[in-house]
Amino acid sequence: SLQECVAIALDRQPNVRAAKASLAASQAGYNALFNIHPWTNLLAPDLPVRKQQAARGLTVAQADVQKAEHETTYDVTRLYYTYVYARQQEQT
Repeated sequence: SLQECVAIALDRQPNVRAAKASLAASQAGYNALFNIHPWTNLLAPDLPVRKQQAARGLTVAQADVQKAEHETTYDVTRLYYTYVYARQQEQT
């Protein structure tokens, strides 16, 4: 079925896996910056800017995962219906 094909593609597509790995790395960096001891702000005055950058990087990584998943779903759906159409044409 189409749902099974999409599930398999999302599980095995290298672009989706890479985007998820990038998201995990961004999440780790974000967590590291936001779990720093408060005294660190005195030693690193640029820390608030780095926190903003980490938050934006996390948002971008989440968008990349969503984009990769949508593109994969679209590609599989299109291929699936192309195959169904070709089978119908073959039968006629």
